[in-house]
Amino acid sequence: MKIFLLFSLAFLVYAEVPDCPNGYLKFDHTKTRVVFPSDGNLQIFPDNYVCQLQITVPLGYFATLTIDVESANPGNSAPVKVIDQTNQAEDIFRATAERFYLVSQGGSINLSTGDSKTQFRVIIEWKQLLFLGDPTATVINFVANLYELTQQFTEIQALVYPKDWTGELSMDASKGKSLVQTWAQAYQREPAIIQGVLNINGNGSLAVYANLSLPILVNPIATYDASNTGNQLPQQVYGPASSYLLTGGKSKITLSNDKNKLEQTKNFGRTGYFASQNFGTPDRIQDFEFGLTGVANSTTRTIFHLDFITMYFKGDEDYLTIAVFEDGAQVTERNYNVTSPVKSFLEIPGDYCKVSYRSRYGEYNNGSLIHYKVTYNSGIGFSGIFSFILVSFHLFAFH
Repeated sequence: MKIFLLFSLAFLVYAEVPDCPNGYLKFDHTKTRVVFPSDGNLQIFPDNYVCQLQITVPLGYFATLTIDVESANPGNSAPVKVIDQTNQAEDIFRATAERFYLVSQGGSINLSTGDSKTQFRVIIEWKQLLFLGDPTATVINFVANLYELTQQFTEIQALVYPKDWTGELSMDASKGKSLVQTWAQAYQREPAIIQGVLNINGNGSLAVYANLSLPILVNPIATYDASNTGNQLPQQVYGPASSYLLTGGKSKITLSNDKNKLEQTKNFGRTGYFASQNFGTPDRIQDFEFGLTGVANSTTRTIFHLDFITMYFKGDEDYLTIAVFEDGAQVTERNYNVTSPVKSFLEIPGDYCKVSYRSRYGEYNNGSLIHYKVTYNSGIGFSGIFSFILVSFHLFAFH
């Protein structure tokens, strides 16, 4: 397909836009780097140009998409749409060297220009997933040497969270282990990184880890029977990385980095864990910060029951803070450290509980773990028991 571009300088510039036979073009990692259109220029595509760029990514690789889009008349329908391996789509009306990442199985870029007078260019680069040491250097470093470890899993998926994302992933461990690894980024107004699992539906055993934990997955925060999670969800994870390992069966898991959804308690009896950023793995960074709501619009008062399974207090810079709020205002704050340690459990009333732990960066430790349960005040204190005795005596006396 060939078109002529007419510029205001009153001369014609010849440009070539690739044909798209059968409505799609396929790209794979054998070329390492692909530029589309091939001359690398940001070209105007003809009206009503429709093409799906199918990008395959083999196990142990990831693909980086660098996209430029300009539309003179975009209208209400995005001329470019990026679809990832989880079938999540993002509409693009304008972009300048905007990056997207695809992992195993890949995804697609859908072009549908309509009459938008769209200029488009994409650079696709494939790289192997390698361990690069510092996971904060780039969002792709969060996968630790997966290429050499794929033999222990039959399925591997990786997710880089967009802001406030919630979505469902399918895991198939019917013929072996299925692994999902996630990476979440901090945003300026919300420096604490919270992610986690909202729902599990299916069968098999799902273990949740507070970090990447490779090459050996050990010490999960929690393990769930996918067919019966009861009141054990949502489960929050603190920090940029987490892992989900399904053994046996098939399940769909709903993951999120939406803090409000993860904190929300819908029913009394909810249980879960607060775990350090790298819980179960010796590390200098073992902080966490979690929030937990009570049950909204309840006539009974919420009680937060905290069981301190393991707490690391070695120096003055290792401390735990528990703040409780009612109607949006902080009503209590408790602080614990090596000279004022916590007891085995704590029960505190309120409608929101914030638990944060800070450790000094110098001593390797396996982190801290707190089990919680959201329960309620039965309202039967001493006066309630006394009233019950009087009523019982009254009934007995008249029979």
